[in-house]
Amino acid sequence: MSDQSAERVVKLAPGAVGLITDAFAEQLLPAVVVRHGDGAVSVVPLSPAVQYATEWDLRIPADALGYAVIAEVWNYGTVLAEQCLEVVGTLSAASLTALEQLVNAATAGSAAPDSVPVGPPVLDDADPRLLFQESEAEQAHAFWEPALALAGAATLGELLRHRREELAIAAVALEGISGETGWLDAVEEDSVDPRQALPARALASVLRRLQIGASTRLRTLMRSTLEGHSPQFARVLAPGESPTIDADAYVDAIFDELGKPRT
Repeated sequence: MSDQSAERVVKLAPGAVGLITDAFAEQLLPAVVVRHGDGAVSVVPLSPAVQYATEWDLRIPADALGYAVIAEVWNYGTVLAEQCLEVVGTLSAASLTALEQLVNAATAGSAAPDSVPVGPPVLDDADPRLLFQESEAEQAHAFWEPALALAGAATLGELLRHRREELAIAAVALEGISGETGWLDAVEEDSVDPRQALPARALASVLRRLQIGASTRLRTLMRSTLEGHSPQFARVLAPGESPTIDADAYVDAIFDELGKPRT
């Protein structure tokens, strides 16, 4: 996701049908907004494959998009607000109410309500619709990744460590991507200011390898990390001298690199 798109957040409301992008705007997923707040949006993917509807797929008539779709409530997830590129439709009040009822039942572990239009129930593991769901869930994972990557990380070091471990990337391999050596342990432990450890371009390369795109949440996390190091960073300078690498300029340079097409 480019920095430009990260700064331009589409206004969303429950029932809005949006086009969702993955971290680097290489794929699009049509989905309907269920809830949003604090930079995160809960969405339900939409599919035109209405023949695969189960009791956890809401049937939505053509009035929203011009063609009938199913809302895959069993496949719902969370994305960053910046991943919503544009709104292409809106559910009717009746469809939104039905969707909210089905989502509430799914999250509560209750049975699907009888009052909503869904497909026939899955009765055994041989049902071919389960293969369709497996494929859909695998494709949707790329869209959940940006929010999952940032979840639970309070600092840049925590984010790098969590993602490296999750993706099973060796420390030496990650350092090799940056073109610098000997920095990873200190940055992951938040014991060194990233500005002292890595040029902006090198850190952007690391974030790309970790599949972390530009977002407001990432910018906030990076700024808070740099602010925590700023007093220490300033103490190594001569009295009265300003830091040679401004925090905002450093973050902006990283986001500029993240916004460039991958080669």
